[in-house]
Amino acid sequence: MAWFKVLFPPLDRLIESLPRRGGTILTWCLVVFMAVNMIVSSAALIRYDARLEGVAAQTSLDTLLDEHFDDSYMQRVYPKLVHMN
Repeated sequence: MAWFKVLFPPLDRLIESLPRRGGTILTWCLVVFMAVNMIVSSAALIRYDARLEGVAAQTSLDTLLDEHFDDSYMQRVYPKLVHMN
């Protein structure tokens, strides 16, 4: 209830005050960002699972994911996954 009564009205006014063209560009930028974020997160999780199963990196993408999303990073970002394995 607090969201609709207190927080939403000012946010709605801010969104409505954006120029139409600027709002469209901002929306598409956010859509592309979120799509890329989901793809990278999915790839990192798939590679993490493969590492847990002992599969060595076979492609340059696997190597890149291993370097940037190592086990300690994945355990910190996704702590509940540690308990699942």
